[in-house]
Amino acid sequence: KQYLLNVKAIDHYIIYGDYLPVRDKNYLDISAFAGSDNLDTLNGVIVFTDIYDRTKIECRSVGNYKVTPKIETLNTDYHIEYEDGNLEVKQKVIGISWTNLSHVYNGKAYLPKANATDLVSDYNDIVNISLSGEQTNANAYYTSDVLFGSKYVASAISLDNSNYKLPSDNTSEFIIKQAPLSISVIPFEVTYGDEIIFSVNNLGANGFVNDESFDVLSGTLSYVTSYDTSNVNKRSVGSYDIKACGYGTLGNYEITYVDSVFALIQREVSVKTIK
Repeated sequence: KQYLLNVKAIDHYIIYGDYLPVRDKNYLDISAFAGSDNLDTLNGVIVFTDIYDRTKIECRSVGNYKVTPKIETLNTDYHIEYEDGNLEVKQKVIGISWTNLSHVYNGKAYLPKANATDLVSDYNDIVNISLSGEQTNANAYYTSDVLFGSKYVASAISLDNSNYKLPSDNTSEFIIKQAPLSISVIPFEVTYGDEIIFSVNNLGANGFVNDESFDVLSGTLSYVTSYDTSNVNKRSVGSYDIKACGYGTLGNYEITYVDSVFALIQREVSVKTIK
């Protein structure tokens, strides 16, 4: 009478994209042999049959696959019954390559780019990363990239390919720099003896984005000029330098004020003839 021997494939796992390991008796759970017999007594060849096949798209995704064991032997002393084991294919951790970490304010919400790396080299997989943490306002000076606000942080939150998973380090800091803005004074005239009436209507600008205008700027508009009504040498008819100033420096624009001029013109006087 044959002795019953139960042989089960031991459950094990690989990472998505891995080749199957070289499996031997260590991947088998075998019930007790008769007497002093052991696996060598069977003088057989261990064979594992897998559904998993990394050459076929439909047989290599993350999941569980049946593994069927067999000992090919001519020994007739044993009746061998087999039990399938499980091969688990686990998700592969991607790398993240962050780009476009410095951006110039354009009035619209912004996030840097995150590209998936460390994919299985011969699978031609496509993996897109979803991000959170978009920001709109500037937090750094345009010319120096130095922060004047809090740091912005983008986070990778999900992937569109379930065979991969995010790494534990899945964030990156980024900055939005001020947009360059030049403000000039539109040439105008002031009649001798009058005060300068100065407002936003006197200004021209180059650099506003997204249909923005002067109303988004902080601070109080003012001006500096070489014209001085209290100085007899600086109040005669002629041209005078003038330049706007006063807007805040920590907003979404890095402002450059352009030197301009205005004209002080003669005042008309009436002459009355006395008869």
